[in-house]
Amino acid sequence: VGDVLVTLPRKACMDLATLTSVPADEALVSHACWLSLPWFGKLALWILSEERRDNSKWGAYVDLLPLEGRGLDTPLHWDPREVAALGYPFLEASVDEQRRLFADMHAAVQASAPGSPVTLPQLTCAIEAVLSRAFPTGGLADRSAPSGPLGFRLGPEPKRLVPPSEAYAMLPAVDAINHRSGAATVFGFNERDETIELRCGVAFRKGEEVTITYGQKSNDELLQLYGFVESENPFDEYSTAGLAAWLRAEHAPCRALEEGEWGRRLALLEAEGLVEDLEGGHVSSKGAAPGTVSGLRLLTAPGEPGPELLAPL
Repeated sequence: VGDVLVTLPRKACMDLATLTSVPADEALVSHACWLSLPWFGKLALWILSEERRDNSKWGAYVDLLPLEGRGLDTPLHWDPREVAALGYPFLEASVDEQRRLFADMHAAVQASAPGSPVTLPQLTCAIEAVLSRAFPTGGLADRSAPSGPLGFRLGPEPKRLVPPSEAYAMLPAVDAINHRSGAATVFGFNERDETIELRCGVAFRKGEEVTITYGQKSNDELLQLYGFVESENPFDEYSTAGLAAWLRAEHAPCRALEEGEWGRRLALLEAEGLVEDLEGGHVSSKGAAPGTVSGLRLLTAPGEPGPELLAPL
């Protein structure tokens, strides 16, 4: 327990927190545009710039990232019919929003650097690589400056290009470790050696896989950003946003009931004022709001729905 599993020099990381000048190639994006982008756009264009550079110090690492042609299998790349087949309006809306955001960022990049060779698919895959691999390093920003024996800073305050809230980094090798919620590993920063360390939180058996946690992610987030879901995910939740409209459209599952039954259930749902509870509800292992539970019970219970379905559990 506490043993160091991985040691990574901070200077080997593509770390926004350590930048003092814009790393993006101006043939791809203007410096002003790069500075205006969210942190994941900044990292994505830094990666695409390094991909173009001869003898880049990060060249071997960039070659391993899931960029265009080897990107992630996320819903963003699925056929719209495949996304619709999930029968999950919240995820459909999230994917549409993600697509619009990436397209707007690409338009801004193109406007800032006419003739920029960056295509929308290139930028999309680079952003996805960042969102699925980057780690926050804002808390390390003030701990990496040279200090004297009493801990006082030596020299002037370094000029940072991004605020701590936008300080994220790509960590070669570390970011290839698989995710598991509640993983018994801990990240730390060795100030003396300027290294990022991954330590054991428990004793591992020989042959046991070492995992890290990507954070408290629901399966919605894991699927949309990483392309997988986690069995027995303790942080999973189901959002009922958009469910009422989906139900009114009478998709195939709705038509499985007897003729007229679905309309009666929807009418009762509206009469009891439960539509808003469904539209803004979340269901997780911790439970759900009473109105959301009543609405779902009313919609899914077998037989004729009665007043007992509306009673609190």
